[in-house]
Amino acid sequence: MDHSELCHADAKQKALIYGNTNATIFFVIRLKHYRERQGLALRALAKMAKIHYVSLVRLEGGQFDPRLSTLRKLAKALGVGICDLIGKPRPGKGVK
Repeated sequence: MDHSELCHADAKQKALIYGNTNATIFFVIRLKHYRERQGLALRALAKMAKIHYVSLVRLEGGQFDPRLSTLRKLAKALGVGICDLIGKPRPGKGVK
């Protein structure tokens, strides 16, 4: 692998890292928004969603990304869709 290929690969890796960081930050903001909007403490939401309190603290703190199963539990407990929680637009009719 020559220098230009190495730099290109490094740029791709950085883009993936920064992209994930931005997605995590956005998720954190949305999670906290929905939790606070309903007047829920972290412990109350953790209990409602049936996830460990420390895991929820770490999620809201942006320390790690949630699994899909955790997203489902949180969305259900908050009464929102997963798309709302992670800030992605919902697929419309006709979108496959």
